Amino acid sequence: MMFWICACCISTSAQIEIDHSQLIGTKWQRIEPVVRNVNSYMQFTETCIVDSIYYSTLEKSASGSKDYYITNETPSYSVFYKNYVGQERRGRYIVVYYPKVNEVDYYTVMSFTDDELVLFHKAKPGTIPGIDVYIKCKRVR
Repeated sequence: MMFWICACCISTSAQIEIDHSQLIGTKWQRIEPVVRNVNSYMQFTETCIVDSIYYSTLEKSASGSKDYYITNETPSYSVFYKNYVGQERRGRYIVVYYPKVNEVDYYTVMSFTDDELVLFHKAKPGTIPGIDVYIKCKRVR
């Protein structure tokens, strides 16, 4: 029993590296965590992530985009390397820039296959609700 518990801890903390080119042209539907009556997607272009969301109860949709890059360097919440955007890079982190609020954030790539992408988002210190979350996505395209 103890071995199984340790194996689970190790597998949930594993990170993998991906190439920028593996993301370009892909579209993913977020399937976990589940948000009732909401369909959420993210699509990767060469330079940005396009988020789109559909609220079925309101019959409304919204979308937005943000620049991103891949890195192996431990990201900072205060520095975004604009010159890395669009470059072929390999790494464990997807770093994003939110221009409307002038903020940097990042996701850790936990697993990546042709059909599934799992990201980990650590809550930024001092933010509300301050909850760490795993985001599981299935490939749409």
